[in-house]
Amino acid sequence: MSMSPLLEIKGLKKHFTINRGIVDAIMRKPPRVLKAVDGVSLEIYAGESLGIVGESGCGKSTLAKTLIRLYKPDGGSIHLDGRDISHISPKEMRDEARNIQMIFQDPYSSLNPRMSVRQTLSEALTFHNLCTPEEMEERILELMGLVGLYDYQADRMPSDFSGGQRQRIGIARALALEPKLIIADEPVSALDVSIQAQIINLLIDLRNKLGLTVIFISHDLRVVKYITNRVAVMYLGKIMELAETHELFETPRHPYTSILIQAAPSIEEEFTWNSELIHGELPSPMNPPSGCLFHPRCPYAKEICSQVEPGFVEISKGHFASCHFPLSPCSG
Repeated sequence: MSMSPLLEIKGLKKHFTINRGIVDAIMRKPPRVLKAVDGVSLEIYAGESLGIVGESGCGKSTLAKTLIRLYKPDGGSIHLDGRDISHISPKEMRDEARNIQMIFQDPYSSLNPRMSVRQTLSEALTFHNLCTPEEMEERILELMGLVGLYDYQADRMPSDFSGGQRQRIGIARALALEPKLIIADEPVSALDVSIQAQIINLLIDLRNKLGLTVIFISHDLRVVKYITNRVAVMYLGKIMELAETHELFETPRHPYTSILIQAAPSIEEEFTWNSELIHGELPSPMNPPSGCLFHPRCPYAKEICSQVEPGFVEISKGHFASCHFPLSPCSG
């Protein structure tokens, strides 16, 4: 693994201004701000698979869309292979797109319904001048083979495929550009449970075969445990804990991480949160708690937790947590 990060995120912010209602406007109340991503810092190294987990609404997908510049950052920086892409122009970002590709959650809406598999892949290859016309057919069939599709399916339309097959087309489209980094945003959550394992195993095989660098975003801890080598846990737009996967699951140091792991079902069960283990409702990102964001729901919170935001500190080698009273290794 390279000593310098392939992707370096520092203090990244993405806030959304919520339009005021008529009453708020009359009373001249200031606009409300939703802090979807609020000061995230991460380093991703070439060849690794980093998982980002958390409850729905914690900012995972907003972070992904900000990294590929579908959203313009409101603060912080994004460096990809040493280049700052935080504020480059849309045209420059289109050129940079071959280096950072995304696999989207919904395989039904992420493909152009009027384009065959051949057209979808050739469009990407042609736009970035990645092969000559003579090489095009061979490359298209090679990409299809990589994701488990057959040559005879090249001229079929998205409507002819199942959800799992459509997601394979989306993966092939991302691979076509030979990107330095792939972001997979909940790539199996819209698929039947029976198909999810096939796509997960495909991503693992591709990562091993091609040496891919992947950010894998999911609310399903079972999947993340299986596919990643490091995990970051998000809550209300911030990173609460970061560690190697096996260590995070064996010895979580942040109370939120520990509760998430306890709340997750076994591998045989369909994924649903056991929310009874987490007390109280998820606070609104438009009105986050003072101090530690998790303190209103934390069983270990003390007075300082409601007053002072804890720093994100390294509590053991490569294991970081944002907590005034991190759990001991034996209590996770």
